[in-house]
Amino acid sequence: MRLWVVLVLAVAVAGCTTQRRTEPQRSATEEMLISSAADRAVGELRFDVKGKKVFVDATNYKGLDREYTVAAVHERLLRDGAMLVGDRKNADAVVEMRNGAQSIDQRNFLIGIPSFDLPIPLAGAFKFPEIALYRRAVDIGVSKLTVAGFDAKTGAYLGSSEPVYGFAHDKNYRVMIFFGWNRQDFRPNQEPTSAGAP
Repeated sequence: MRLWVVLVLAVAVAGCTTQRRTEPQRSATEEMLISSAADRAVGELRFDVKGKKVFVDATNYKGLDREYTVAAVHERLLRDGAMLVGDRKNADAVVEMRNGAQSIDQRNFLIGIPSFDLPIPLAGAFKFPEIALYRRAVDIGVSKLTVAGFDAKTGAYLGSSEPVYGFAHDKNYRVMIFFGWNRQDFRPNQEPTSAGAP
């Protein structure tokens, strides 16, 4: 009988063992939302730079994942026939980047009871879970980008783009507390996912 008790305790202790994992500050989904929006914005750009030496000035380009967007503009210029140079002195033209937005918007709609803290005397607070008869949570990656070109030697204006926009969406739904599904437009060949209770 004692052996049975020891085995049950051993299984219970083993079942409660957890392994600590480090987690990045940002999720892959957040990063893909922003990079997909940036890809779509940059994809709208066209440059008349065939055979020209071009220096990209990204000094005024701010926002999340700046480096990714600058590299995407480099690729767009190369595809349009430019020869990139790392020094403005060696360039025929300078392409200056600026952005109006590069981040994530969130839109939430809930029919039900939102999560809230329930104070418990002498014990702190209990986090009351959300009760969703219907919930829609949408994260939207947004990128707004404009570029302007000028002569590297004279500073004369060569042209500019209209603002270009890119968007990516991650939509999460829950119905009757237990049933949920997800739809997104930035992971290729992935079917909408569904899940039961959280």
